[in-house]
Amino acid sequence: VGTEGTRKRFIQTHSFFIMAQFKVLEQSLEKFLIHDKNFANKIVFVRHAETFAGIGGTLAGWSDTRLTVKGRETSHLLYGPFSKFYKNFNGIYTSDLRRTMDTAEISLGFGEHSFKTDERLRELYFGKEEGLHFDSLPDSEKERVGSM
Repeated sequence: VGTEGTRKRFIQTHSFFIMAQFKVLEQSLEKFLIHDKNFANKIVFVRHAETFAGIGGTLAGWSDTRLTVKGRETSHLLYGPFSKFYKNFNGIYTSDLRRTMDTAEISLGFGEHSFKTDERLRELYFGKEEGLHFDSLPDSEKERVGSM
């Protein structure tokens, strides 16, 4: 009973923390997009959600890795903060990789808003290290990749 109670409290606390982060995001978007009139053109960057390659430690700059369940859930949580401000965006763009398109599609409400893809928005290409596990790299390569 003690362990189950601890687990439930952890999940509730973790869920509250996640929701608090998204409330902060919503407030920041409102300030940036609505109240700050200093800049006519603004760009909001959103990184794709958690991927299988990312949690596995694989270098996947241009590799087309998929979102994890947690990544899909996190993307869904973005819908709340972003849904209030869609009218303020002139365009929504993603790279041509599935993880970025899935993040956009889920956080935009599955077809409520369209987005354009552009391969120039891809992450770094890791060259011959692309697809390798980070821990398998020699130390010199770890330093080089880590500094990118």
